[in-house]
Amino acid sequence: MKKNNIIIQCRFLSSRLPGKAMYPLRGIPILVFLIRRLKHFLSEEYFRLILATSDLSQDDPVAAWAKYEGIH
Repeated sequence: MKKNNIIIQCRFLSSRLPGKAMYPLRGIPILVFLIRRLKHFLSEEYFRLILATSDLSQDDPVAAWAKYEGIH
C-alpha cells in the first residue's frame, strides 16, 4: 500500500523570531510537539512524516530532533 507523505517545513533561523521552532510548548520544542501530535492522530500504516529543512549547520538542531523522533 502506498503511503501519503506529510511534509513539515522548518528552519531554525528567522528574521523576526530566530529559533522559534525550538521554543518550548508544554515543556518540549514546538517542532517536537507538532511531530508527536501528528504521530498520535495519523496511522504510520498510511502516512509518513518527512521534515524538510536546509543543509546549513544552523539547522542541525532541527534535523537532530527529527532524527530523535524517528521521522525522515
